[in-house]
Amino acid sequence: MSTILAFEASGEQCSVSLSVNHKTQTLVSHQPRAHATHLLPFTEQLLAEHQYTLSDVDAIACATGPGSFTGLRIALSVAQGLAYASDKPVIPVNSLAAMTVPLKESQAELVLPLVDARMDEVYWGAYGLDGQSRIEQKALMGTRAGFEDALNALLHNLTVNASQVLATGQAWHSIDYAKNAAQALGIRLAPEDTRDKVSAAYVVSLAQVAWEKGDYVSPQAVDLYYCRDSIAWNKRTRIRESSSLVGH
Repeated sequence: MSTILAFEASGEQCSVSLSVNHKTQTLVSHQPRAHATHLLPFTEQLLAEHQYTLSDVDAIACATGPGSFTGLRIALSVAQGLAYASDKPVIPVNSLAAMTVPLKESQAELVLPLVDARMDEVYWGAYGLDGQSRIEQKALMGTRAGFEDALNALLHNLTVNASQVLATGQAWHSIDYAKNAAQALGIRLAPEDTRDKVSAAYVVSLAQVAWEKGDYVSPQAVDLYYCRDSIAWNKRTRIRESSSLVGH
């Protein structure tokens, strides 16, 4: 039995979820570039509706990428700030892994989440229905040149039949070279009602599993997962050098 607060702002929408004993309530904003104005009010509203304070929360989860550089920083800053203020641990959740959650009842052997990284690039990965990466990397960068070859090589290396693969994420439809590659290789696209953007509800679902395993860390130990090679990601300045929390 646990209570977890979760944040997600890796794309154009942002959301906050509060899960109390596996019953989840989520608030979502579809307003682009306004994440900073919504995350804290959403948090206050969810806690107030349950007559909770931060002291009643067991852990704070946050989607840590890949995704929008600015959105990821805003969400993590809020999550870390609340975690420090309440002396709570943080559960980092990969954004692509969270996209597998609505497909957990499917019979797919492999899920390929994909999101638009802008500049004619994509973030993608290979996950099981348990949200665990099936390759060493949690996320890959894809470009127009060679995307189909890279996708074909991944299926070959994992010895997975294309009929047992589900491609999820709206980017499989909106980005021509990704859509063409899926069609050429015979990869199924996930049903439209499961292709929604990453949600804090999906983040908190994986965070519940991590919490039960003891997979959480102190807030200063969390880093964003931003895999675009052309951007140098410097380790975030520590807000506080010590914490009473012990990382797991």
